[in-house]
Amino acid sequence: DQQAKARLIDLPVGQPVAGAARAGTLRLGVIDLPSFYSGEKGGGGATADVARLLVKLKAEQVRGVVLDLRHNPGGSLQEAITLTGLFLGRGPVVQTRDYKNSVQVDEDPDPAVVYDGPLIVLTSRFSAWASEIAAGALQDYGRAPIVGDTTTFGKGTVQSIVPLASVMDRMKFEHTYDPGALKITISKFYRPSGSSTELRGVPADIVVPSRSEVARVGESELKDPLPWDTVPSAKFDKQDRVAGHLPVLRTRSKTRVDADKGFQALRAENAILKDRIAKGQLSLNEAERRRDLAQAKEHDAEIQTEAKSVAA
Repeated sequence: DQQAKARLIDLPVGQPVAGAARAGTLRLGVIDLPSFYSGEKGGGGATADVARLLVKLKAEQVRGVVLDLRHNPGGSLQEAITLTGLFLGRGPVVQTRDYKNSVQVDEDPDPAVVYDGPLIVLTSRFSAWASEIAAGALQDYGRAPIVGDTTTFGKGTVQSIVPLASVMDRMKFEHTYDPGALKITISKFYRPSGSSTELRGVPADIVVPSRSEVARVGESELKDPLPWDTVPSAKFDKQDRVAGHLPVLRTRSKTRVDADKGFQALRAENAILKDRIAKGQLSLNEAERRRDLAQAKEHDAEIQTEAKSVAA
């Protein structure tokens, strides 16, 4: 279930597209990556699997690729670095500052670029840790626009479990029981540009309404999170393939979202949820609860109907 998967989407464009697999369609490849998993027992990890899928998508003559990290909680740091390198080649991907304020720059050593075509990265409030490292690097390089919720989870720290028994033994403190352990933050992640992913996460270039936007998740929802800060930028060659297109993309996206009945229903549903969260209470009146339930089902039906019409 956690393995990377790919699918094709043929979008009607109303007119022939040069190089398209079929006239009048725009063929896109979508890669769903649930986590940055490592290879086990000689098998390939996330990087190897995504590289293989990219080769297949190129053989299908896709005109663009969508990397979906919306519910990716993270995983292997090394896989996040090498997978990002599939789209960038050699260069710094993440910086790590330890408790001694020493900063280490980690880069993908492989100069090979598996896919150099148009790329979009989807993120949500549930995209965390390694997902934020990959998305942040691709955004810093100007390689791909980030599309989704306002920002990601904001998990930019590393913790280590320290068993207290060994510490007490070393200090010659007698104990006849297991004293447990402490979970200690030992380092913090930063993007190639020097901006931390802690607390603020990776902001989207283009924000699209979603249910996950309302969810009260992320470092900002925790008590006493570490503050956002920066370190000096690493040396890297920006590709600047995004910034010049963002004004037009944002305008087109807003026009499409505003005219879409499914998004309109989703916005209304989100407004109700935000109001309930703000109030911090839920009515026990049966009539009100039944009315709210009926309204929620109506909104969901509108969203599903619009989604089916778009797919058709």
